[in-house]
Amino acid sequence: MSENTEHPSDPKAPDPDLSAFHILVVDDEEDVLDVFVELIRADGYRVSGAESGEKALEALQKESIDLVLTDLMMPGMNGWQLLAAIKQDYESIPVILITGFIAEQGESILTDRQADGYLIKPVDQRRLQVLLKAHLFSQNLGRSAEVVLVDDDKSTLQAVDEILSKRGIFVAGFEVPDEALQHILASPPDLVILDLLFPNASGFDLCKALHQTPETQDIPILILTAESSKENLLQAIRLGIQGFVAKPFDPNELAERILKILRQSDT
Repeated sequence: MSENTEHPSDPKAPDPDLSAFHILVVDDEEDVLDVFVELIRADGYRVSGAESGEKALEALQKESIDLVLTDLMMPGMNGWQLLAAIKQDYESIPVILITGFIAEQGESILTDRQADGYLIKPVDQRRLQVLLKAHLFSQNLGRSAEVVLVDDDKSTLQAVDEILSKRGIFVAGFEVPDEALQHILASPPDLVILDLLFPNASGFDLCKALHQTPETQDIPILILTAESSKENLLQAIRLGIQGFVAKPFDPNELAERILKILRQSDT
């Protein structure tokens, strides 16, 4: 397993050498396994494949593995049994579950305390990239996380997406508050980041809508705006907003602020 000393703690330091990390992919479908292996190898990681849970355990005994991606539905030893076996003997190795049957497996995946995350087939390559960085880079969160960013400035959406993706946080960006609200209600994220000024709308209206809905009322909110007036600050305080960042912002400082909020929500 890679030593943590290779991972920089300074958020401004260059990314770790991805070839220092060894990832094991487990899937009984050869074509699917090959696709996963090539996707991960193309990003620069060391990667090995195993066509069964039994072969995966053999690989773990022979080689140093930093993270395991495993399909759930496999003959013989299935993904759940492999997960249990890995956590029994290699507790510190993150295990990411892969499934094409989220309707049947969703509740078990979300409530399982041993799994370190999950991906749904067909796998979104960007989600895969971000999830790996979340678990492998020691300065990151160590778990999967999603942020909804609401801003009508495309350059802000791009800048925040770029810096948070490096920190292992998936960003769903929206330019229109109503579209963001529908996404949040359907799939509540770990954090909402939003501007205050939109054509014919206010970011505070979205804050109020989230706070009035039981499923979203506890989602932390970070305001990111050029309108850092005293009145807006006081309104944010009254609404219980977790943070208020003025534009222009330093991307690395913003990333650290976001990670701090997410870590606090874990306690």
